[in-house]
Amino acid sequence: MKPHEIVENALAIAQEYRREHGMTLTLRQMYYQFVARALVPNGQRTYKRIGAALTSARYAGAFPVEWLEDRGRTVHQGRVMGDSTDVESALAAAADELRRASDLWLHRSRWFGQPVHVSVWVEKEALSGVFERPCNRLGVSWFACKGYPSVSALDAWLDQVERTHVLGSVEDAVVLYFGDHDPDGFEIPRSAERNIAKLRSNREYSDLGIRFERIALSLDQIHRYSPPPFPAKMTSARYKSYVDEHGINDAWELDALNPNVLRDLITENVNEYFDESIHASNESVVAERRAEMRERMEAVDVYNILKGA
Repeated sequence: MKPHEIVENALAIAQEYRREHGMTLTLRQMYYQFVARALVPNGQRTYKRIGAALTSARYAGAFPVEWLEDRGRTVHQGRVMGDSTDVESALAAAADELRRASDLWLHRSRWFGQPVHVSVWVEKEALSGVFERPCNRLGVSWFACKGYPSVSALDAWLDQVERTHVLGSVEDAVVLYFGDHDPDGFEIPRSAERNIAKLRSNREYSDLGIRFERIALSLDQIHRYSPPPFPAKMTSARYKSYVDEHGINDAWELDALNPNVLRDLITENVNEYFDESIHASNESVVAERRAEMRERMEAVDVYNILKGA
């Protein structure tokens, strides 16, 4: 495929994902879309050719720069120049804040009172854009492992989980893990589970149960969605155990699954642990308390205090 054909197809794919899925692809996800649509053969040379064509096109203005994103590198912004010194605007904004005070200050989290703490882990930072939106919508924590999690990252996660246990009604914690179907993709969650157990052995608490559930990738999903294979790394220390366990020497990347498939898997598996009746009871309590707060604020005419300021 010639460079201009790569760009034409990439424009169509990028437009489709922005229009239908509201998301921006990484270069690797774009490559997998080419392979899945039988536009190009699977292979590292093809990946590099697509990357080179799109890099040139982005510099030349033939492909919008923002239609591909690099989720592994973040530019941290400094303070932006601005001015907010208009008193009348500030008073109006403050009055609006007071009107919304009951909604802002009285609430319960979506998982308040739920017996299970759910956390979604994904092997790759590059997929954070796919995982962030559904996890935030569902109200669960999520973690991009970036390979094998560090001791500090595991300890911070463990602190968070054990706080929910001590302060709330959480009895168990479950990690829903998404990773590549390759030697390291299977070893990462197992290693994390062992290391979490080591960290907990040095703590005075708790009786909280913690377990990992592998959600993706599985061979069933590979057979169903047909992502392109690649040879598993024979140099990996886990290669032999991987071949022995699965009877194959091919591997597959999680990135190759359609983002909608990943989002559906997240939603379906998280919701298995969500008790709607507990949530409905919480919503009822919050609605009553908000109504009470509004009544008490109206009784002292608090909304009009700023008008005479």
